[in-house]
Amino acid sequence: MRKILSDVDICVRAGRTFALLGESGSGKTCIVHSVLGVHQGLPGVVSGEATVLGREILTELPQYVKITHTPQLSIKKDILGWKKAQKRAWGEMLGKDVTLIPQDASTSLSPFHPIGQMLITSIRRGNPELSKEEAQKEALKWLSRVEMYDVEKVAHCYIHELSGGMAQRAAIALALAPGPRLLIADEPTTGLDATLRISIIALLSAMVKEKGATLLLVTHDLAAARILATDVAVLYEGKVVETGYVDEVLSWDHRPKHPYTAFLLESEKKLIEGASPRLAAKEPAPQVGCPYSPRCEKATSRCLLECPGLTDVAEGHQIACFGGG
Repeated sequence: MRKILSDVDICVRAGRTFALLGESGSGKTCIVHSVLGVHQGLPGVVSGEATVLGREILTELPQYVKITHTPQLSIKKDILGWKKAQKRAWGEMLGKDVTLIPQDASTSLSPFHPIGQMLITSIRRGNPELSKEEAQKEALKWLSRVEMYDVEKVAHCYIHELSGGMAQRAAIALALAPGPRLLIADEPTTGLDATLRISIIALLSAMVKEKGATLLLVTHDLAAARILATDVAVLYEGKVVETGYVDEVLSWDHRPKHPYTAFLLESEKKLIEGASPRLAAKEPAPQVGCPYSPRCEKATSRCLLECPGLTDVAEGHQIACFGGG
């Protein structure tokens, strides 16, 4: 049994945009899905705490999980019971105060309802005082806000009838329409071409600023993180290796940096300059020691035996590295 996430500690401050940054398989989406209660892997989250908008989400978790360490690690979890407990914990917050832009809107949104109908439901969830007719008018306004054309036609379309870019715009409208306090965007530009990617990032940035929402951005895209985020946590193999302000952590010039963050920035710079980035073979994370040690040119014997915790290198800037970055 492999631990996907370990000792992840992040704080998304109200009114700011926080980016969870890392390559595919680093555990970014797993963090979000575990807290939201939609993680499909078993056994899922087994320990920890999560406070969302002042509400404890994982309080009942110990009642549904039994962990034994002898003769070997064994985890038993009442999955169905835990899912019901998470629904109780979230109450009406999910879909109203907290909303999600999925990674692939084309396959994540309901194929059985037209876009307009889903928007009406989303709008009335956050504004129950609106009549159906008022919500219908508001739905068309939302389609216009996300730069859709011929909005009445789009409102009658099903998700599979829209292009990738249009589907992603529809997902943004659906997520913002209830007026959430926290918006979670899970790789919102995945699978889109460069032009659409820039357009979606600009749209998301404008919408978040207009509505004053807090944004949690899950991405592997350094450029998207720079444009959208104020704060960032860099993940590697399920562990936060660096966290701080975006303009420090993702700056090419600012030091110190975790070796993995430095590698990402070096690769990005070479791609922009038209050179081939240095490709380091990715080996499975070791059971002990720093997870990045097999790829790190600065690794010492201590790195192979101990896993460093986050330490302050500047105000609001932490790195998990014995070498100090």
